[in-house]
Amino acid sequence: MGPTLAVCGISASLGINTLTRARLAVVYARLQWVYDDWDGAEETYLKALEIKSAHFAALEGYATFLASARGDIALAEKLFDRYTQQCFKDIS
Repeated sequence: MGPTLAVCGISASLGINTLTRARLAVVYARLQWVYDDWDGAEETYLKALEIKSAHFAALEGYATFLASARGDIALAEKLFDRYTQQCFKDIS
């Protein structure tokens, strides 16, 4: 829990914008997932979505994590749907 808060908290205290903070959180979540810290990865993906709820990489990454690591296909599909809707919203 500490490193997750440090990654997101320190960047906020340095005045880094929300998009960059969300990107940093997503990168950190992916590293946690790779190193089998699934609880930490899930917490960090949620933190990224808290920082910026429509962040593409956070939506896609968390949905992929849920489907692959947690086996939660139903929630993953909802996030992929949200991701797709956001993509089409930004195109139009």
